[in-house]
Amino acid sequence: MFKHMKKTLVAASVAGMLGVAAPAFAVGTGGTFSVDEGVITGTPSNIVTADSFDFSYEATIDQTIVGDFDFVGDTFIETGTFELSSYKDGIDTQQTSLNGFEPAGYGLIGDFTATGTAGITGVNITALFDTFLMNLYIDDDQDGVGDTLLGTASLVPGEGVAHIFDGLANGDFEAVMAFTPTAFGETYFFDPNPFYIQLNYAGNTTTITGASTEESFVADVDGSGNGFFTNAVPEPASLALLGIGLLGLAFSSRRRT
Repeated sequence: MFKHMKKTLVAASVAGMLGVAAPAFAVGTGGTFSVDEGVITGTPSNIVTADSFDFSYEATIDQTIVGDFDFVGDTFIETGTFELSSYKDGIDTQQTSLNGFEPAGYGLIGDFTATGTAGITGVNITALFDTFLMNLYIDDDQDGVGDTLLGTASLVPGEGVAHIFDGLANGDFEAVMAFTPTAFGETYFFDPNPFYIQLNYAGNTTTITGASTEESFVADVDGSGNGFFTNAVPEPASLALLGIGLLGLAFSSRRRT
């Protein structure tokens, strides 16, 4: 049972790389923003005010394990897609045309690529992001293909970590990124102006298949989470410090075994 748990946890941790933060990370604590749905072709004018958004995601993780699974040469690349499900103001879901019926309905989808290193000790797993690149699109006809780019985001150095602890569902993660809207994105995300410069993307890993703690693997993961915008300057690598602390615990544990 313990061995099986370790295999599940490792996948989650690496998988969590992009996708998931639950009670461990903040939800709905971003700045208030407004979007104008009327700038989307075929969508009636409607101003939506929110402070966060919910999303679901799917991803594939290609993890290399060299010797011990201890961050040394244990690199991964994760590629995936995500879809926004709703806008929230506090705990209240806002009325929008997002994911509504055609012709007024539209989708908000994106893709991402992340890289980093991961390690495991006992039942604790940590993945540290080196890079995290994201694109956000309007999907006019909800066919799963991005039609108009709204903005891009890239990891703030040292501000991305994923981890698993015994007792959590499968995993959690958080990535803090610099956000840059396109010219069209500034008409959709119209308030504040200029728009927020930072995107916090966090969530929970729900399903992990194909992972291993003993050999390199390719795993499929999915989950859901919450995102919000801020202008906050990141604290001195708070997430990185958490990851380093867990890494130190890992090496300490290995020395005792």
